[in-house]
Amino acid sequence: MVGVRPRASAFLQAFTNRLPSGGEGNHPRGVNGELRIRILHTLERLAAPDLPPRDMPGILRELDALAGDPASDIPGDLRHYLCRRSYEKARLFLAASGPIPPGDCGRGSR
Repeated sequence: MVGVRPRASAFLQAFTNRLPSGGEGNHPRGVNGELRIRILHTLERLAAPDLPPRDMPGILRELDALAGDPASDIPGDLRHYLCRRSYEKARLFLAASGPIPPGDCGRGSR
């Protein structure tokens, strides 16, 4: 449904409550507002233990579309995590709670 936001879970609410105006504040890693909330919500749906297998391809396509949209304001590191399907790293990036461990692609060894 367009324009209808599902009720936020505790996971998503923990992030949006810390920001002024329900998520419009300045994120320390440069992802603000609706885009940040949309990515977090989509990652949360993907990680849901009761996710029906038939819903997974649609969620993956949605994340791929977000990462591949050249008009979006997604920072390079977050785009990299989403394109490589490193969703836990994407979540850590959005949480801005500390360093993100390097993977095996060689990018983190700079």
